[in-house]
Amino acid sequence: PELCARLAATLDALELAWEVLLIDDASPDRTPEVVRELRATYPRLRYRRLASNGGQHAATIIGLRSAAGARVVTMDDDLQQAPESIPLLLSALEAGAQVAIARFPQPAHAAWRRIGSRLVRAMTQRRRGGQPLVITSFKAFRRGAAARLVAAVPGSGPFYIGAVLQSVIPREDIVNVDVPHHGRRHGRSGYGPLALVRMAIAAVRA
Repeated sequence: PELCARLAATLDALELAWEVLLIDDASPDRTPEVVRELRATYPRLRYRRLASNGGQHAATIIGLRSAAGARVVTMDDDLQQAPESIPLLLSALEAGAQVAIARFPQPAHAAWRRIGSRLVRAMTQRRRGGQPLVITSFKAFRRGAAARLVAAVPGSGPFYIGAVLQSVIPREDIVNVDVPHHGRRHGRSGYGPLALVRMAIAAVRA
């Protein structure tokens, strides 16, 4: 509920036509019930519940494929990524970028998570070369860039969005944007050390 309230306030202030698409990756909690209640308040809220848990990257691709906007923002729902930072990412698109990716100068993740993220980034850069690019789940896309990413995702097996993205979008068209990162107040992350190792392997194979 807090996420939806803050998204609505932020997007209304931009005076844009907008929608919020919630992708439920087969969560075992009360998400469907809560969303039904929220849609009475937020009619521009769309909801899609997946039949089985496919992981964050697969769910993100389904969201990109389902979104209707000329610009698409992907983000987590845990409020570590602030909805109020969305205008910063959209401004980077207005300045000419095809993809704007949030970078957290002071990440609030646990130490092991920060180390794992550096490993994934190092593996990707070793394969791709070029200037270091920080990949997070908080991104803004122009429609064409989102479509190219979706089309390039392999039909089966694990994949790492960051590696696929850098294979289809020129590096000069992707920018990092510094935004605040906040501590988790509710629940716990679905990412454990094993999940990050698997992501690093997928990044190397991409």
